[in-house]
Amino acid sequence: MGKSYRVRSLYFLFFVVKGKIKKVISLTFWYNESDINGKKEGENVAEELSFTQVKAKHLKTLEQYVPVVARVHGGNHPEFHEVRKIFEAINKKLKEAGTDRPELTSEFQQLRKITDNYTVPDGVCESYAAVYKMLAELDEAYLA
Repeated sequence: MGKSYRVRSLYFLFFVVKGKIKKVISLTFWYNESDINGKKEGENVAEELSFTQVKAKHLKTLEQYVPVVARVHGGNHPEFHEVRKIFEAINKKLKEAGTDRPELTSEFQQLRKITDNYTVPDGVCESYAAVYKMLAELDEAYLA
């Protein structure tokens, strides 16, 4: 019997130049039945993800999105420059720690304060919202 895959998360990135959509990218995150760990369909699988799993799931995407969002939205949302600095500090600690779990409590506390608990501002793109969602998931997994 083949593996069964289900859509976990779906994101669309819209690149707008002078008011016109120039490029649309669809990012789909999948999970297979073995990821459910015995959960019945419809139960929350995200609660089962460890910090290491969430880190593996989101870190590369965050490394790509955060600088772009800072460049695009930093003028209207200067707080995102602080988000970028804190993410870079988190990323550095994660890379230095390797497989160990670094101390990130202070950084996540700062992110929650700056972002008002990852509240997405009005009028921002899907990439901005995706960054906050991924950071919130990383924070939640770290605290678990």
